[in-house]
Amino acid sequence: MHFSKILTLIAGILLVVTSAYLLRGLKRGWYFALILAIISFFGNLFKALDYEEAIVSLIIIFFLIVSRKEYVLKTNRKYLRQGFSWLLGLFAAVLLFNFLSFYFIDKRHFGIDFTWTESLYYTIHSFLLFQDNGLVPQTGFARDFEYINYFLGIISWLLLIFSVFNVKKLLFTEESSNDFEEAENLVKTYGTSSLDFFKISKEKHLYFSENEEGFISYNVANSFAFVLEEPICEEKNKGIIIQEFEDYCKKNGLNSVYYRIDEQSLFLFQPFKKQKLFIGQEAILNTETFKLEGKERKSLRNGLNTLAKKGYITEIIYSPQTEEILNEIQSISDEWLKEFDKQEMVF
Repeated sequence: MHFSKILTLIAGILLVVTSAYLLRGLKRGWYFALILAIISFFGNLFKALDYEEAIVSLIIIFFLIVSRKEYVLKTNRKYLRQGFSWLLGLFAAVLLFNFLSFYFIDKRHFGIDFTWTESLYYTIHSFLLFQDNGLVPQTGFARDFEYINYFLGIISWLLLIFSVFNVKKLLFTEESSNDFEEAENLVKTYGTSSLDFFKISKEKHLYFSENEEGFISYNVANSFAFVLEEPICEEKNKGIIIQEFEDYCKKNGLNSVYYRIDEQSLFLFQPFKKQKLFIGQEAILNTETFKLEGKERKSLRNGLNTLAKKGYITEIIYSPQTEEILNEIQSISDEWLKEFDKQEMVF
């Protein structure tokens, strides 16, 4: 009878855990549910030819197989180990408390002078929430003691269920200096954008392709991965790396957003049915041939004249820039940020 109750409790916990994993779309939960359904199917057939229950299990197996592509999320093993390690520590503390309480409790409360084996026996009964343990409380303190034991048992099992529902799908680690060095070398080789500098700034996450030479720079907010422009790689490999990153996001429960994509590159994202949003235009100006003459340049001339009246001088400074000029521009920028209590927009 006790063994049957233990199996029922374990089965119930396994079902709750499996449900939590399935609701989260975890691949591990799908495997777990499929195994349980197969065991149920053959168990019902071999038990007493309970074909009604076996048919239900078969239907569940069918739906799991049909919907297998919906369960793609990975669980982070490191997080699981950390989460369940403290949970096991809590279980051990509760069991130790119950064991010592039974062992040292006064005989008059239950009419039993508990030995260590009896203490362990009743501790396990209380922890597994069995109420027919044969103990008869003889004092008010004994009744309260039983209630406390059941309460601690219920809390422990609820925490187990909560920890399963609260599984984190992705746990980021800080990129190493070698990752940024590799990314910087790839930027020097394949980079063509003025924003490549920001793709290797320290607040970014870097996704390196598994099959091609290249990477994607992104950051995460809530459940969205915001990618800065296109992958850094050979032009012919961009579609491959985007596909890899899309698979990576899907497995980790992230929705991808690509920021500042050139109109000529929109075809790369057609297979993923992305919605596009027009956010502005970028002009390229040849400063060597640019002139201020003409009616369309009148407003610009007026602005420059106003600056000149105030004592300012305007000039075009061609690259490469000197360290002195860059430091002066940096000091002006820092002063402006401090004066207006602003911060750099690093993305």
